[in-house]
Amino acid sequence: MNVPLVILKTGLMTPPPQKHPGMPLTLAARGRPKMGSSIGIDKDVNGDRESFATGTLGGYVRLVGKQVYQGFLTCCHVVTDKSAGDNKAFMTYPSIENLKIQREESEEDTKDFPDSVYCAKLGKVLAKQKAADQDGFLVDCAFVELQGSSVDYFLPNEVPIIDDIKHVLPYDRSARARRPGQVTGLGNLVGGRWYFKAGFMSGITSGTCNGASMQVFDGYEDTYYKTKCILPFNKMSTTDLKVMVEGDSGSLVIDGDGKVCGILFAGLHNIGCVSPMSSVRVALEKGLNQHEDGSSGTGTRIELPT
Repeated sequence: MNVPLVILKTGLMTPPPQKHPGMPLTLAARGRPKMGSSIGIDKDVNGDRESFATGTLGGYVRLVGKQVYQGFLTCCHVVTDKSAGDNKAFMTYPSIENLKIQREESEEDTKDFPDSVYCAKLGKVLAKQKAADQDGFLVDCAFVELQGSSVDYFLPNEVPIIDDIKHVLPYDRSARARRPGQVTGLGNLVGGRWYFKAGFMSGITSGTCNGASMQVFDGYEDTYYKTKCILPFNKMSTTDLKVMVEGDSGSLVIDGDGKVCGILFAGLHNIGCVSPMSSVRVALEKGLNQHEDGSSGTGTRIELPT
């Protein structure tokens, strides 16, 4: 069987002109960072704070190994700081780069607010991986452990309210498409089923898993991988709808039952590329074992707060 080829740079995509494609999320600069919030690496460069990598806080989970860790999921390439050692990067909410943009677009009376007024240090990268799994599918994932007062942010993942539900539901209502109130557990990517994501840049978008493997070329690693893809549901306007744009990397892919089925890590044109949760769990298990004692034990679980 011929596998279709898509060439992309992981996590990058040209944003659509004028406005982003999905239903917008209302995310305050201050307050509890929620699923779909902006995050970035906390860096001090010559006395100025900046974040060169920005992405989306996928959602809060527990990583259970020999100990129980509370944190959130996102992508490995979002949390990777090449100037720091493995798993030494700290994450903030929101991304400082996004703060700069927000301030440019905000009211005059907020222009002099310092970054420290808005930014909250969230935690430390505990486990991450960007590599192919045993079946050749690219897994791009990371777990950030909440630290200090940020542990108070660890609450159930509420699905953002969708004002215009018609905008994200497929015409075929038999696809089990509905908006659950909370993220309830873990699931699988199934061909033909409807999924949605809540990303910082494009808000809530949805699509259907194509069910087939697609080959992608990672421009950073100069390597070919396989991936599962989510395609926009509206076949009449696929040129206009996009599942993700730059800054959405790390978004959880959720089905109509509220189950997390993958992490969105890249996109090109109207295609969103997803790391399946089954592979994410195995990848994080390796990272956690390395963190705890270097063993190769099994049994790591990913649990959702309830």
